[in-house]
Amino acid sequence: MNTNNKVSTKHAFFFALPSLVSGILERPAFYIIPSIYAKYYNLDLATIGTILFIARIFDVITDPLIGFLSDKTKTAIGSRKPWLIPGTLITSISVYYLFNPIGEVSAFYFAIWFLTLFIGWTMLEIPMAAWQTELTSDYDDRTRVISYRTIFNLSGGLLFAVFPLLPMFSSTEFNPEVMANIGVLIVVVLPIVVLSAIYIVPHKQVSKKSSVSEPLTDVLKSIAKNKPMQIYLVCFLFTGIGFGALNSLVFLFSDTYLLIGDKFTWILITISVANVIAVPIWNRLFNIWQRHHGWAIGVLIAIASVFFTVFLTPNEFSFYGMLIIALVYGISIPAYYIAAPALISDIVDYEQFKTGQNRAGQFNSIHYFTMKLNNAIGGAVAFWVLAIFNYQAKETVHTTEEIIGLKLSMTGIPLILIIISALIIWHFPLSKKKQTTISKYNARKQ
Repeated sequence: MNTNNKVSTKHAFFFALPSLVSGILERPAFYIIPSIYAKYYNLDLATIGTILFIARIFDVITDPLIGFLSDKTKTAIGSRKPWLIPGTLITSISVYYLFNPIGEVSAFYFAIWFLTLFIGWTMLEIPMAAWQTELTSDYDDRTRVISYRTIFNLSGGLLFAVFPLLPMFSSTEFNPEVMANIGVLIVVVLPIVVLSAIYIVPHKQVSKKSSVSEPLTDVLKSIAKNKPMQIYLVCFLFTGIGFGALNSLVFLFSDTYLLIGDKFTWILITISVANVIAVPIWNRLFNIWQRHHGWAIGVLIAIASVFFTVFLTPNEFSFYGMLIIALVYGISIPAYYIAAPALISDIVDYEQFKTGQNRAGQFNSIHYFTMKLNNAIGGAVAFWVLAIFNYQAKETVHTTEEIIGLKLSMTGIPLILIIISALIIWHFPLSKKKQTTISKYNARKQ
């Protein structure tokens, strides 16, 4: 397949379809499950934070390894597709046991299944991201394909948000019963959408000229020489840690402090609907703006809206305040969701231009490792700070010390990190003009 040809609507649709399930999975895995285990299974907040952090340390090995092996895999169906089947199997098994705890629920139980989930997820997401890079090298078409994945992912988030409202449940809260049923949904649907993508969407055989043949450790050397990648990783890390802390605590903040846990699903619905509506708007804006400028603008608006949670207290108006914040946040954050993976694809093109090597799998593994590290560090720091301020997740009345710790973790730390990252990413060196020139050069060398 010629990478300069635009991806058909049919192929873009089926390629993006697995992201629907990713959207259903990501929100509970990062934002709800840790709080569920704290509230309902009595796991200590500091212990949860430590488990989140340890799991990401393990990713230091698995993420680059899978990216490297994905680049090296050569089969009749391409380099990426063979990884998706075992990734789907491992993800499905771990989701079932993590979302539907069986037997004694301990810190060890949570750690094992949380770790296994992200091994399987890595085997899915990294090859998919590398495959995405290889589908097209056209600047605007790449944004279009990623917008498809983004809108499916956010639609999955919307499905997750409305799930507790189904009449089969006795409560609209996110509780163990709701999470168990979401787990079953993921286990049933994930294999269907992944196999559809494998069967319908064509793969691209990477030329022998550009395939990576050096040792795995050389990816670190290439990053040390790749200024756009260095800038990207700093900004992606700072932004991700900030939003990771925020997202890890927003359910706890709403449920145990504002006491509107029974209405939290409406907050998620507001964010998710705004996300889905905003994606086509941001996609059009990226045809006018540079992607990195859109990233900066989007995250600054998002964190500015979140700052107003500092002024919320448990009263009859807090729910409506959260809805307004959720609406603004939901409209602005898709800029980041679209820009970040598109920029990593541009960096892959730049790396091939500079070195002649296609490191799509390796660089996307670094991207996904950093993404999980972001959420883990953000979540771990957030829970550790709560433990320092002695926050009691099972209580409904909190001391001034506990409230300061909660708002510092969820708002103060993210605000500082995201402002810094937005100022840096604004000056990202790969413009649309430069990327277009690079992709044409790479195409001639194929």
